Amino acid sequence: MALPSNGISHPRDKVQFTFRQEGDQYNFNGTFAVDSDQQTAWNVLTDYNHFSKFISNMNCHVRQQDGNDLLVEQTVGGGFLFIREEVKGLLKVHEEPLSVLSLREVSQKHFQVYQGVWKIQPDPTAKTMKITYDLEAQKNLRTPHFVTADLFRQSSEDLMVEMKKEIERREAKIRAAVPRGKKEPVGSMVQASGLAAR
Repeated sequence: MALPSNGISHPRDKVQFTFRQEGDQYNFNGTFAVDSDQQTAWNVLTDYNHFSKFISNMNCHVRQQDGNDLLVEQTVGGGFLFIREEVKGLLKVHEEPLSVLSLREVSQKHFQVYQGVWKIQPDPTAKTMKITYDLEAQKNLRTPHFVTADLFRQSSEDLMVEMKKEIERREAKIRAAVPRGKKEPVGSMVQASGLAAR
């Protein structure tokens, strides 16, 4: 039986999303607007090796890269004292620089299907960047018991909120470093945004 879609707006961070559950399948569709440069937003979304610094309970590591295609190890989970529950996966990532980032979990260790897409779309009228995130997951027999619909929805929402905060933090740092009325060279902007070598 399918649960109805719920459109929810995060009042503090202005993240909007819908979530739908149908049996063991989850679908999350989220969006937010951010006042930043397109490069800054892209740098945050692709800073895989440093996600743990600004995303709660997530650790990623780039295992392999071939041009715009990457293999990224991902661990998601949390713990209390000596008890830790986590989900590990191997993501096949394809980048279309500055615009689209698609990912698919290929080990199928904990999910039958786990795939998503991030998109960055400039909004010239509002002078902002529109960031969207669509994620589809289907559980299998090895999915940990603690991965419930509520947990999946909440963790996806938290991910978007924390991505938005980090984009805003880096953009503010870049703007603070640029004297009013002057433009920062592109190379300097990339460096100030916090993009590290993979």
